[in-house]
Amino acid sequence: MTNKTAVPTWEPAEVKEITAVFFSGHLVITAKGDKPTPCYEVQIFRSPIDIEPPEYSVEWRRGAGICPDVVTPYEVTTFDYIGTYRPYVTVNTAGGPQKVPVENRDAHVPEGVARKLVGVKRTATGYSDSFSFEDAFLDAISKLPPLYPDELQHFVVTETGAIVGGLIGERRLFVTVRTP
Repeated sequence: MTNKTAVPTWEPAEVKEITAVFFSGHLVITAKGDKPTPCYEVQIFRSPIDIEPPEYSVEWRRGAGICPDVVTPYEVTTFDYIGTYRPYVTVNTAGGPQKVPVENRDAHVPEGVARKLVGVKRTATGYSDSFSFEDAFLDAISKLPPLYPDELQHFVVTETGAIVGGLIGERRLFVTVRTP
């Protein structure tokens, strides 16, 4: 048993399998692997820097508290609005960047499938060069359109931060939201 009290930062996760599927302007990425302990939290994040095609990372962090040292399988999925189909996306993991082919299901999606995915948590990140939380928040939620007409959406802010510095003097506020 291991006891760690501080919650560490996110770091690249070990991944065994990654799949990506596109339909109706949305990209669904699923990653599978093994966590070192059941206390690890695993998430898929979209890069806060606008890159074409979009780039993602599978990351994990160990939660605080006492946890048994038992390897535990995981499966995580993210649902992201990207607008148009791309033949591949890059997903960064502990093994390095992976060029993941995207299956285009746009022509094969039967009516009503999007409604079944309402329970899938969708995430998006918005940006503001003027460090305006409101602008970054509105940018993020604009990237998650409703799955069906007149859907009342609920967003939760999961991360707020800034990208500052580098050779080009980057200065941007970012806000990441998800649907509950």
